This record gives sequence, structure tokens and C-alpha cells, in this order.
Amino acid sequence: GARAAAVVNAVRGKKRKAQSAEDPVYEDDGAILPYQQQIHTFYLHNQTQIFVAALIAANFLTNVAEKELDPFERKRQKYPEVWQTFEDFYNIVFLIELIINMYGHFFLPFWRSAWNLFDVLVVSVGVISLSRTDLPGPLRNLRIMRAFRVFRLFKRIRSLNKIISSLGRAVPGVINAFCVMLLVMCIYAILAVDLFSDFGYSEKCLQEGHQLPFCYFTDSNVTSVSSITARGFFYGREYYGNFSRALFTLFQVLTGESWAEAIARPLLFGEDPIIASVYFTTFILLNSIVLINVVVAVLLEKMVEEPAGETRSDEAEISEAKEASQNLTTTSHTAIVQEMAGLQREVAAMKAQLEALVAVLAPMKGSVLGPFRPEIVDRAGAAADATIGAGVARKTTSSHLNGISTNQNPPSHDSTASHNSPASADPTARPAFYCDSGLDQMSA
Repeated sequence: GARAAAVVNAVRGKKRKAQSAEDPVYEDDGAILPYQQQIHTFYLHNQTQIFVAALIAANFLTNVAEKELDPFERKRQKYPEVWQTFEDFYNIVFLIELIINMYGHFFLPFWRSAWNLFDVLVVSVGVISLSRTDLPGPLRNLRIMRAFRVFRLFKRIRSLNKIISSLGRAVPGVINAFCVMLLVMCIYAILAVDLFSDFGYSEKCLQEGHQLPFCYFTDSNVTSVSSITARGFFYGREYYGNFSRALFTLFQVLTGESWAEAIARPLLFGEDPIIASVYFTTFILLNSIVLINVVVAVLLEKMVEEPAGETRSDEAEISEAKEASQNLTTTSHTAIVQEMAGLQREVAAMKAQLEALVAVLAPMKGSVLGPFRPEIVDRAGAAADATIGAGVARKTTSSHLNGISTNQNPPSHDSTASHNSPASADPTARPAFYCDSGLDQMSA
């Protein structure tokens, strides 16, 4: 359990370090202000972030309800007090949230985060609204920044934040693909001005009875059709009159919005229908099919590509945890093996001492020491072998050995008088039971 907890803490530490590299808001450069560390922990707590995210979502839904139920200026609204109360409440709450965030990440970690800069901009607009200051001219449009508060959810929801980060990494490659697309469109816009800018203007229309020379002919130049558009321009002038108009017309072709009927179809009934057919066919093939897919491919490649220093995937973290656990297990196993080897050496040394003791006590067999039983020594060695894993053989056996080796002349005991051994009559002899009882205690 302790090793598993250590592995989990190590993985979480590396994950937090990678998250700090991605977003400086998670950095902790040390507390500068009083209680800064506690406020930092409180602000980054999951429940706090969920509460702030819920407030942002509620603010967004309130804005939607206001624009749906009362879509007028504040002076013309039916319930201006209600909407103003909601706006003031959200402005105050988000101002307090920004102050807590700024205090907890004071000073540089706060300003290094792009999301925090965005929060400062949005909350500043809310503070201006709280002050009831009438902004002059275009500055009044700053109130529309309230609609962008929902973007603050991207900082708190990890999946959304990952998408935004991926889009940010894909910007350089996508810009290159867009430049290629724009270059092709510019080339085709120049060609359109040269080829189609005068389409719909013909002197032949006057000969056919038209008051103005703005028409084009169909059915092998037999049927004339007016080329005046709904805005009063003739066809070529409105769609291909200059470079900017031609470029926007080609953008309309890319969107697919009524381009065939309103833009390309009249040209097919003009004097050069083959040129118009080749022009639009090649443009659709290059831009709408090839280059747009190139942009999508670059975008997807950058979105699935893991940046340097980013948090690794869950599979990699699991693999690292398993490897760390195996390393800890191997280390513990090695330490146990070494400890067992040391205990075995100690037991071998104690067996040698026992054998030396047997050699000393053997000549005394049957003498004042009484009957000597060598099997007691064998039982003592077996008991020491059995206690290797617990590590208690050393102290137990060595203490009895020391007691036997140092008591060469133990004091006599009064209780020995009750034993009927042959040597009991000699007052200077050891009691007959001493050797047996000592070895029995050693065996135990």
C-alpha cells in the first residue's frame, strides 16, 4: 500500500509539473502575501472551479434569455430592472473571483497566463458597467464583451482547453495552407476581371430594341436576356467589376451559396461558354476539393500531435506507474535477500560456537555436570534456523550462549540439596541439573 501510494504521488507530481509548463496559472513560485498559499489552493480546488464554471454558464444563459425575451436597448426593454440586477450580480461575483485569482497567483504567475489577461479584459468591462459610466461613441460597444465570458469555460474544462490549445498550435501550419488558397483565389480573381467584367454589356442589345445595351444572348445568340441585377448594375460589373468584387464572388463560390445559378450559369449562355466552364471547374477542383482538404489535414495533424512538455496520455502514466512499482518491488526483494544472507551467516557463526561448546563439554559427560545430551544442541541449531525470517535467533541464542560461557563458577543453589545425584555430597561441585537445564533453555 505504501509503495502504491508513492507511485501515485510521483505520477501526480509529474502530471502537475507538465500542467504547470502548459499553463502558468498552475505554477507556484512561493507565497509572497499572507495566506497566499491557502488562497491559491482554495482557488484551484475542483469544487471552486466547478462553481465558477457554473456561474459562467448561468451568465451565458441569462444573456440568451435577455436577447430572446427582451431584445431591445435598455431604455426600451420591458424588464430593465431585472436584466440590470442580473448583470450587476455577475459583474460583482466575477470581480471577486478575479481578485482571489490574482491574490493566489501574485504576481508574475498571474500575468503569464493568457487566460488571466482575457479575464481582466472582460471583468474590466463589467466594472465600467457597475460604475454606470456613459461611454462616448464606439466605446459603448464594449458591452458586447459580456457575450465572450463563456470563453472562460475553456480554461476550466480540460477537454475544451485541449481543443483551444490544439487550435493554437495548428495556427502556423493552417496559415500557410490559407496563404496558398488565397494566392490561388487572387490569381483566379485577376482572370475573372479580364474575362467577365464586361459580360452583360453589348451594343447589339440596342439593335434588338433594348433601351440600354445591358443584355446577353442565349440560344445561339438569338434570345436576348436583360443583364440588369436587382441592385441596378449589369451582371459583369456587379460580380467581376474589379478585383475585390471578383475575389468576394469566388469566396461565395467556395461557400456554395447559390453560386451555380446566380454566378456561373449566366456565363454559360454568353459568347464564350467553354472558357466559363473550364474556369469554374478548375477553380472548384483546386480550392474547394484539394486545398480545403489540405487545411483540414494540417489542422488535424496539429490537434493530434502532442506538444513538448505536455502531459502524457493516461496509458503512458499507467505504464510509468507499473515500471516504478516493479522497480520498488525489485529493490525491496534485493534488500530482503541481503538481510536473509546476513542472518544465515550469523546463524552459521552461532552453530560454530555451539560446536565449540560441545567440544568443551564433551569430556565432562557423566561428571559433575551430569548426563550430557548432544541432541539438545541439535535442537538449538534447528530452532535458530527456523527463526531466520523473524530475525530473533541472534538475540535469543547469543544471550544464552553468553550466560553459559561466562558462568564458569555459578553460585550454589539451596534447591540442589533435594536432587539425588552422585556428586551432591561434594559442596564444591556444580549441581547435576545445570548443564541440562541451560541447554534446554538455549534450545527453547
